[in-house]
Amino acid sequence: MFDLGYITINPSFEVVVSDSLKKEATDTFSAVNLHGIHGQKLEQPERFLPSLVFLEYHNNNVFKG
Repeated sequence: MFDLGYITINPSFEVVVSDSLKKEATDTFSAVNLHGIHGQKLEQPERFLPSLVFLEYHNNNVFKG
């Protein structure tokens, strides 16, 4: 889903699910698993933090908002 642009990670390391996916995915699985992760904060690793530059690129160029 990340690679296809349906979810992304914002600069605060929270999961963002695209509005288009929320509208299209109305089955129980999606409601529980995809809608349920929207806004959840990811635990940041002690080492090798994801690049904020990459996340910004993904948010601006890949994510389907």
